[in-house]
Amino acid sequence: MPLLGWIILFTAFGGIASAAFAGVFLLVPEQLGARIMPHFISFATGALLGAALLALLPEAMAGVGPAGAHGIGIALVLGLGIFFVIEKLVLWRHATS
Repeated sequence: MPLLGWIILFTAFGGIASAAFAGVFLLVPEQLGARIMPHFISFATGALLGAALLALLPEAMAGVGPAGAHGIGIALVLGLGIFFVIEKLVLWRHATS
């Protein structure tokens, strides 16, 4: 099978698996669904940020060369720290629920 065929096959498989997972999630009781939904959203957000970081990091390293690698590392650590602080400031906890 040519490469394009494999790409189409696994893309279709991923779409069907995603739709099946969403369908199973609809069968979960409402209380449990409301309790686990924030975890799914956090996972999706982390996966998107991680994928973007892993895709851009090699290009950034190639762009600055070996001499600028420390600057990229410092920017990475500062960015992760800023995301952590923002998450701790924005996340509100309600004692009523």
